[in-house]
Amino acid sequence: MASDRIELKDITPKKAFHFLRSKWRKRFGGIRIQEEDVIEFAEIIMYRALSCPKCVLDGKCTKPEGCGCPTTGLMSSMGSNCGLKAGARWDALPEKGWKEAWIKYRDSKGILFNKLYTK
Repeated sequence: MASDRIELKDITPKKAFHFLRSKWRKRFGGIRIQEEDVIEFAEIIMYRALSCPKCVLDGKCTKPEGCGCPTTGLMSSMGSNCGLKAGARWDALPEKGWKEAWIKYRDSKGILFNKLYTK
């Protein structure tokens, strides 16, 4: 049986950076998003969460296939990608210009979110 712990081979400089940044954001007030970017940011989180339901339920990228990273930090970081070693379910977006890259990706894949606004 594989261990649920993160192993040294799972740690890369990129993953370490995203992990430390998620800890920093959690400690010092969260993620800052422009008001006009909130809808697209929410779409990305929903898409990533719906793509990896088992990881969301476990709270981490499920081992032995995945890397073991916490899903909240992994999915909310634009530069991170799905931690599955084979068949990653979603890709990284650029840190700058993520909104435009997401819109292009969403439109090319035919991803559609119905939005309901209430007051």
